[in-house]
Amino acid sequence: MPKGFVNNRSCKGSLYSLVFRGYIIFVLLGVLIVLLMLYISDYFNNKYSQAPDINELLKNAQSVENTHYDSLNIDRFVGAGGYIEVLNENADIIYTSDDSKKNTYSKDTLRFIEDVNAEIFYTVEKLNGKDNVRYEVKRYRMPKEDDQMVEANGIALIDENKKIVYTNMNLGSDELSQNVLDVLLSYEDMLYLTKYKFTAPEGDTRYLLLHIDPFSRNNPEGARRITFGIFVGMIIAIVAITTMYTLKVTRMVMKPLRLLQNAMDNLRYGKQPGTPDYEGPKEFVGIFNTYDEMTARLHESEQEKERVEADRQRMLADISHDLKTPVTVIQGYASAVADGLISEESQQQYLRIIANKADLLSELINSFYEFSRIEHPEFELTREDGDICEYLREYLAEKYDELTLAGFDLDTDIPEEKIKYSFDHMQLKRVFENLIVNSIKHNKEGTVIYATIKRLGDKIVINIGDNGNGIPEELKSTIFDPFVVGNKSRTSGQGTGLGLAIAKKIVEAHGGTIALIDDKKNQWKTLYEIVL
Repeated sequence: MPKGFVNNRSCKGSLYSLVFRGYIIFVLLGVLIVLLMLYISDYFNNKYSQAPDINELLKNAQSVENTHYDSLNIDRFVGAGGYIEVLNENADIIYTSDDSKKNTYSKDTLRFIEDVNAEIFYTVEKLNGKDNVRYEVKRYRMPKEDDQMVEANGIALIDENKKIVYTNMNLGSDELSQNVLDVLLSYEDMLYLTKYKFTAPEGDTRYLLLHIDPFSRNNPEGARRITFGIFVGMIIAIVAITTMYTLKVTRMVMKPLRLLQNAMDNLRYGKQPGTPDYEGPKEFVGIFNTYDEMTARLHESEQEKERVEADRQRMLADISHDLKTPVTVIQGYASAVADGLISEESQQQYLRIIANKADLLSELINSFYEFSRIEHPEFELTREDGDICEYLREYLAEKYDELTLAGFDLDTDIPEEKIKYSFDHMQLKRVFENLIVNSIKHNKEGTVIYATIKRLGDKIVINIGDNGNGIPEELKSTIFDPFVVGNKSRTSGQGTGLGLAIAKKIVEAHGGTIALIDDKKNQWKTLYEIVL
C-alpha cells in the first residue's frame, strides 16, 4: 500500500455492542442513583418525620437531671404539639417550654400522672345532665404500633361534688379535687401526660412533666423540603448521566466521520491521501479500511495512467525512430544512385543495402501490425485440439537446419507421451519463433538452444532458453514490455523490441503465463517458462 495509507487498525467491537454496553452502564447508574436517592430520602424522612419517642428522654436523662432544659430536643420527646414542664417537690412549676400554658398542679395531681415507662394517659369528658354535671374519666394505654387503635382500659364516673360514683380503676381516693379535674380537663387534642421523676444536683426532687402529642411528627415541613431537594437532585443526576451518555455516543460517531471528512478534503485538494490511525467500532474501522483501499487503488490507477502515457509517448518515439532509420538510409542511397553519384561497381552494393533496409522496414511494419492486432479487444484465438508434444517436436525439426546453418546447437527434452491441449497452432508457433529468434539475435555461434515440455499436475510447462550471454539485470523486469531492446539507443538493429511482448500477449490469450526464470542448475543463462 502506498505511503500515507494505514492498514493496521484495531477494532473495539461492533457499534451495536459498544452502544448497548454504554446503555447498560447508563441504566445501572440511573438505577443506582434512584436507589441511593430513595435511601437518603427515607433516612431523612425517618429523621425529620418520626413520632415522639420517650426513649429519647432517657438517652438525654443527664441533661434533664443537670437542669439543662433548653438543650433538650423537646419536639423529639413530645412531638410538635406537645410541651414540657418541670415541677419541684411541692408541684410548683419552675420551668415550662410553652409560656402560653398556665397550668397549676398539686401533690395529689402528681399521683394521677403516670411515669414515662407506664405509657398511660387519662382523658376527662364533662357530661352535662338536666339537673347536674358529671365527669367521665378514662384511662388509655399508648399503642405499640402507629396503626393500632387507642382503646380505654379503665373508666370512672365523677358526680358534681367530685365524688367517685363508679370506677374499675384504683384511683386511691373516693373523690377527685378540682385541681385534678382541671388538669385532666386540660388534655385537649389527644395529648397525654406523663412524668419523669429525678433528683437535681442540689439534691431536690424534681418532676419533668411531658405533655405528649402522640400523632404528631416533629418536623414534617423539613422532611418535605428534604424530599423535594432529593427529588430535584435525582432529576439533575439522571439528566447529567443522560447527557454524558449522549455525548459519549455522539463522540463515538462524530470522531470517525470528522476524520473521514478530513481525509476526503485532503484527497480533493491533492494533499496526502489516506486516513489516520483509528481504533473504534468495527463498522467504522471497516469504512476506513475500505476508503484507504479505494484511495490506494485510485492512487495506483493514477500511477498506472501516468506509466501508460509515458509508455505511449516512448512507443511513438520508438516507432518513429525504428521507421525513420531504414527510410532515411533507403532515401539517401536511392537518391545517390538516381543522381549518378555512385559508380557502376558500387551500385549493386547500394541496391543490396536498399533491399535489406526495405526488408527490415517490412519486418517492422509487420511487427507493429501483429502487436496492434493482438492488442485489439476483438482479437480471438483459433483453437484446435492436438498433441502439444508432437507439435513442439515438429516445429523444432523444421527449425533444426536453420539453427545448424547459423552455428547454433539444439538440446531438447520432449517426452514420447501425448499431451492433449486445445491451442491456436499458428499463434503458439509465433511464440516459439520469437523466443528462439531472440536467442539467435543476441548470442554468438556455438550457443546451445534448449527446449523442453512436461506435464505438472493439470498444467503444461514449456521451457525455452540458451546458454549464451544472458539478459542484462536492468532489463529483466521489463523484458516483456513493448519496444524493449538490448541497446537503449536503438541503433543495434536488433529489432523492434515487440517479439517478447507479442509472445506474452499470445500466451495470456491462451490463459497461461510466461516468465523469465533462473535456472536452478545454472546451466542455462536465459530460460523462459511458459505455463499453460
